[in-house]
Amino acid sequence: MCKVIIFICVIFFNCLYSQNINIDTFFEKDFKALKQEFYLMDSTSKTDFSRKYLSRAKLSNNIIKIANGYYFFSELNLHQRKAINYADSIIQITKNSNHKEYPALGYIQKGTQLYYDNNHHLALDNFIKARKLASKHNNKFQLIIIKHYIGLLKNVNKNVEESLIIFKNNFNFIINNNLDLIHRKQYLKSLYALSDSYAKNRIFDTAQVYYRKGLFETHEKDLYFYPHFLTGYGINSFHRKEYIIAIDSLKKASKLLQNKKKIYLLFICIYMNHIGICKNLKEDLNFF
Repeated sequence: MCKVIIFICVIFFNCLYSQNINIDTFFEKDFKALKQEFYLMDSTSKTDFSRKYLSRAKLSNNIIKIANGYYFFSELNLHQRKAINYADSIIQITKNSNHKEYPALGYIQKGTQLYYDNNHHLALDNFIKARKLASKHNNKFQLIIIKHYIGLLKNVNKNVEESLIIFKNNFNFIINNNLDLIHRKQYLKSLYALSDSYAKNRIFDTAQVYYRKGLFETHEKDLYFYPHFLTGYGINSFHRKEYIIAIDSLKKASKLLQNKKKIYLLFICIYMNHIGICKNLKEDLNFF
């Protein structure tokens, strides 16, 4: 019996030691590498990792590590008030630092969440602050993100010609500096924004070229971006009077998108029905 108890204790402490080694390994990694691994985790693993990382960071009393921990929690709570609170924590703890990432990243996170919360004026204020800091440190990747969201804000204000210039410059910078694989997520966001921007400027033929590129880049590779490219491709095909292609793309997208976005497609299809392109499209799409 005594041997069994000793064996269980050894197993328990080995597991505990292994977990500590694991978080220590993560803790010492470069932040860029750490973010890439974070995005590959499932939601449960992200939560567990973020909690352990922030707890360890606070024990170390390292403000940059603590800021990293708040960043992970802001990513876990995207499009929620909590994300803005964590961004505020990043800004507060790093406001006197002269770091290449912070506090600019805090302002980017806050601006992004305010944008999705439709608080566009405050979002722009935060992006302007972030741009000043990113420019000071010549943080080119942060500048790409900031310009991206400023382009989106210009879209909101109907300055679509200015947005197109921003998205073209961003996309070309990513391609010319071979960043499409290193910063894959931002590359796809930039590709989609550029496609959408050409469509908003009613340059539908060029938009179609970039939407097709997006479909090729994401088909069977990215379940998040692929249906968005499908939706844009379908709407753009509608404007090009390619109605069969439009309907087929929207049907495929409807099976992949979440319900909120399906409702958006439903309104598009109701409009298409209204102008007599096709009949019974709502039933054909099988939205719900």
